Amino acid sequence: MMKRPIGAGAWNESTVPTSVPQGMFWPRAVTGGTDGNTIHMVALTTPVANGGAEYNGQDGALLYYRSLDAGATWDMVDVHLPEMDGTQFFGFNADSYAIHCRGNKVAIAIFEDWEDSVVLISNDAGVTWTK
Repeated sequence: MMKRPIGAGAWNESTVPTSVPQGMFWPRAVTGGTDGNTIHMVALTTPVANGGAEYNGQDGALLYYRSLDAGATWDMVDVHLPEMDGTQFFGFNADSYAIHCRGNKVAIAIFEDWEDSVVLISNDAGVTWTK
């Protein structure tokens, strides 16, 4: 992740923490919250075809991340969203999901080629989700 103070200053590189052994691919991130400093991000665990491994029964699991302080720390890491696990989906592909935020309302859309399309909504900045 590259970040800098709004409007000026030097760019600084940092990483989003994860305990996924093969790391993450194809992240999507948005900012929100009352002060604009909350970062919401989704990313895939590295798929088998890219040198990764299955994660919780999925080849390319979609995970959620959140920072309340513009990326200085991350209070939600490697969160497998409700009803998005291996009992519902085999896995996900790049460019089959999107995330949007306005204030504390967050929406994640998933639109796989041969799976159901799903929208997850959080009205409390990513704490709880409704499918």
